[in-house]
Amino acid sequence: MAYSFTSPAVLTDSRSAIPTALLNELMEVIERRTMMQFGAERRDLLLTTLSTLAAAAGDRDRVSFIRRILSPSGEAEMMGLIDALTINETTFFRNVPQLNLFARVALAEVMEHKRTAGEPKQLRIWSAGCSSGQEAYTLAMLAHEAIAHQPSWGLQIMATDISPTVLEVARRGIYPKARLDTMPAPMRMRYFDEIDNQIRVKDTLRHLVTFRHHNLRDPFPPGTFDVIFCRNVMIYFSREEQSRLAIRFKERLAPKGFLFIGHSESLQGLGVGLQLRLHDGGVAYQK
Repeated sequence: MAYSFTSPAVLTDSRSAIPTALLNELMEVIERRTMMQFGAERRDLLLTTLSTLAAAAGDRDRVSFIRRILSPSGEAEMMGLIDALTINETTFFRNVPQLNLFARVALAEVMEHKRTAGEPKQLRIWSAGCSSGQEAYTLAMLAHEAIAHQPSWGLQIMATDISPTVLEVARRGIYPKARLDTMPAPMRMRYFDEIDNQIRVKDTLRHLVTFRHHNLRDPFPPGTFDVIFCRNVMIYFSREEQSRLAIRFKERLAPKGFLFIGHSESLQGLGVGLQLRLHDGGVAYQK
């Protein structure tokens, strides 16, 4: 997509003046690398983020910082900017109705299909756009509970994100204690250790999740997945990119597999061909 904010020729505020052509060039580069679309709200976030990063880097203004980002030597700064624009706030057990659908319907149906079809008793789950790991660890807890009394079942969870910064947090598995306030006490005790005012994911849970750097523009991880979560990511993409991404997810779903997206996102009108599934306020799509 070519951005064409043509008037005024220079974007000004109290911090610096940015030539519109330069800002358009930066947005086009970011979109090519991330599929992110820049409406008015996201453009404002970009401008604010540029001011913060430019000041931290010691640049005299945003214009010089943007030019450095776009230069051949600006890869580190570009990755820092993409990090700042793509990091999403996440929590443990976010969107409980959807997680109930995952635990009570999706896992049960996938496991029953595998038994009936004589397929290997292995669950593969992908948390795409996993941010700092809370979603992936939540899915790991719920899936582990589902197979706890069925020792013949295996569980593999892959969690990916475009941001190396949040992936490092996810791998450490250490969070503020307050993040677990809404979690049932038995689950807190089973899967977390307390360290002062922090909590740490126990190794039994950590070993179920593999965190990897991945850009959704790139080839997907190999194999198929029984469940794919990609929540609050596609909302930043154009409808065309949403359709292409959802179709690629569909191709990587195992038979009877489920795709979960954000509560404000929808596959309606995208021509993906997945079945809408509803359960007690939770929404998902099934192959």
